Amino acid sequence: MLNVVEQLLARTKQSHQSIPPQSLCQCQARNVAKAGWKAAASRLQRCWSGACGREAARLSARAATRSRPGTMNYFRYINAISAARKSSPIRELTVLLERSPPTMISLAGGMPNPSLFPFETATFTINDGQQINFSQETMKRALQYSSSAGIPELISWMKELQKRAHNPPTINYSPERGQMALCVTNGSQEGLSKVFEMLLAPGDFILLDTPTYPGTLAAIARKYDLLIIEDDPYYFLQFEKPWAPSFLSLDVDGRVIRTDSFSKILSSGLRMGFLTGPKPLIDRVVLHIQVSTMHTSTFTQLMVAQLLKQWGQDGFLKHIDRVAQFYTKQRDAMHKSAEKWLKDIADWQVPSAGMFFWLKLKEIPDTRRLISEKAIKKEVLLVPGQVFMIDSSLPCSYLRAAFSISSPEEIDQGFQRLAALIKESV
Repeated sequence: MLNVVEQLLARTKQSHQSIPPQSLCQCQARNVAKAGWKAAASRLQRCWSGACGREAARLSARAATRSRPGTMNYFRYINAISAARKSSPIRELTVLLERSPPTMISLAGGMPNPSLFPFETATFTINDGQQINFSQETMKRALQYSSSAGIPELISWMKELQKRAHNPPTINYSPERGQMALCVTNGSQEGLSKVFEMLLAPGDFILLDTPTYPGTLAAIARKYDLLIIEDDPYYFLQFEKPWAPSFLSLDVDGRVIRTDSFSKILSSGLRMGFLTGPKPLIDRVVLHIQVSTMHTSTFTQLMVAQLLKQWGQDGFLKHIDRVAQFYTKQRDAMHKSAEKWLKDIADWQVPSAGMFFWLKLKEIPDTRRLISEKAIKKEVLLVPGQVFMIDSSLPCSYLRAAFSISSPEEIDQGFQRLAALIKESV
C-alpha cells in the first residue's frame, strides 16, 4: 500500500511538470488549492499575470495564512469551486431567526405564512406503542424552511451519539485544528456527493482501500498528509461486540470525514444521514447545501429528533441491538442455505456486519450475463460483482446477495435457483 501511495504522488508531480505553459493559466487556481501555497509557488511565477494569476495569488495567500504549525491546512485539499463558495445571506437569515427570541420581528426572509399550510397536527405511533405528537406549533415549524446544517436539537443529539460511539480525539480541538463538526444530509449519499464535489477536480487521484486494518490506513494517511473519507452506513449493523474501531475514533489530526446513515436502522425513505468531520471542511459542505438542496426536510428532521429524544441514547442503542439481532438471524439463514446449495460451486466468508453475502463462483469467470440476464429468467435477483469494481468492464467472478428483506424460505429457494443456474452454465 505504501508503494502505491508513493507511485501516485510521483505521477501527480510528473503530471504537473508536463503541463504545457499555455495551459498553466487554466489550471493554476485548482493546483494551488490542491497543492498548497509553497508547493505551487514555482508554478505560479510562470503564470502571475491576468485574472488567473490574481485568483491564484489570492488562493495562495489564503492557504498560507491557514497553514500554522500544529494545524491541518484544509484549504490545500479543496478544489477551486469549493474555495470560491460564499455564505448565502438569505440562508444565514434562517439560522439567525432560529436563534432569535420570540419578540424578534422579521421583515427579511421570504418564508411562506404557516397559517396557510394545509396540515395542522400529526401523531406517529412507534412500534413499542409510544407516540410522537406534532402540535400545531410543531407542525408549523416542521413545514417551514430550516437551517442548511440541520435543526439544532438534532445536531446536538447526533454529536453526543458520535462521542459515545467513537469518542473522536478531535471533539475538544479548536476549529482551526479540525474540531469535530456535524451536518445533516439527505442520506449519506448526499454527504458523499458533497464531499467529492468539494475535494475533487479532473485529474486527481483517489486511493480506494482493499480490506486492511484501520490503523494501517490511518498511519499511511498521516505519513502522506491525506484525507480519509469514511463511508460507513453499516457501522450500527455489526453482529458482534465490541464493535470494530472507526477511522473517526483514531483521528488525532482532524483528517477524517465520516458519513453515517439512518437508512439502515430507522428508515430508508426518510432520507436522513449525517456528515462528521473537521469544522473547516464541514462548513464548506454546508455552503454547498445552501445553494443546492437548501436543507434536509424539516419535517423528517423533527420526526427523527423527537423519536431520538424520546428514546434517549440508551433507548437508541437498544433499538440498534434489536435491528442487529434480526439481521444476524437473516445472515445465519443465508449461510445455512449457502452451505446447502452452493458449497461446491462458490466460496464466501460469513459477514460480521451489514446485509450482504459476497460470493465468488468457482467456475464462472464472469457473472455479468449470468446474473443480469439468465438469473432474472429464473426469477432470482442478485447483483453482479462488476458494478462494485473500479473498472466494471473487466470480468468478475463475484456476486452480491442480500439477506435483508427476503424470508429464510425465500432465501433458500433463491439459492436453489442460483445453484441450478450455475450448474447449467458450467
